Amino acid sequence: MNKAIVLAAGIIAIVACGAGCLESEGATVTMTMGEFSDDYVRSTDNTTRVMTDMLASLDPGDVLLLKDTITNMTYMAGAGYTQIEFASLPGTGFPVKGDSTQTLASGDTVEIPLHIITVTYTEQINGENWTFRQEYFREGWNSENASFVPIPRDAVRRTSAGRTVTMTMGELIADYDYRYDNATREISNLLVSLNEGDTLVIDDTLYSLEYNASGGYTVIDFETMKGYTFHIKGDITGEYTKGDAVTLTLHIIRVTTSQMMNGTRWTIEEETFEEGWDDGEYIPIPRQYLSRE
Repeated sequence: MNKAIVLAAGIIAIVACGAGCLESEGATVTMTMGEFSDDYVRSTDNTTRVMTDMLASLDPGDVLLLKDTITNMTYMAGAGYTQIEFASLPGTGFPVKGDSTQTLASGDTVEIPLHIITVTYTEQINGENWTFRQEYFREGWNSENASFVPIPRDAVRRTSAGRTVTMTMGELIADYDYRYDNATREISNLLVSLNEGDTLVIDDTLYSLEYNASGGYTVIDFETMKGYTFHIKGDITGEYTKGDAVTLTLHIIRVTTSQMMNGTRWTIEEETFEEGWDDGEYIPIPRQYLSRE
């Protein structure tokens, strides 16, 4: 079994002292987990005590788009990651940070974009120090202490039909996980309990409605999270009033944009709603997605 897959199964301890090097982005290659495992070519030099695990179909800077179907998941609470098994390589775990068992399920088809880098580390085998040089992915490597780590949950995207989840507006806002990285100038604002392809039903009570004539939309506010508003296309103040129990049905999408902040360009990845997004910008949500209970 190659080094990367052994590590993913979480059954060995690694003492590392090398570092990974980041390359420029190249081609995108789509594989299953089984194809990725089979793509490794190993060579061993017993004289220099150097072992290499290189990919035949990918080079540093390329993007591996891992696409496969989940067959089993186990949350390793002590280690803080979920071990995911895929249909193309049964019995082998792939570690994802955090508990994914509430947001993914067996039978889900997912895709995971992974950026290939070269990493180098040392390990003692039978009392001898060996150097390992390997092509792996940036998302699973901690360059500061040269160690393998579970990949971020945000990297896993469901592509099969999603679930329907009902929340209040307050629960929705609390479900967002906001993160930023000053080094890479990246911001993510992603949902913990929903993924792209899921359907969200906001079940709440209207706190206020105000028609914006110049914009041609109605601003609505909910009881459970006042101040976080939605724009509904058209004037609905004649149909709805404060205190109405309503549902707003929306479909989750993941979008990436860029924005200048304090003279620096940041990349922003967030999960939002298909009904309120058009060609890179937010739009009022069509009124048919709002209904009275």
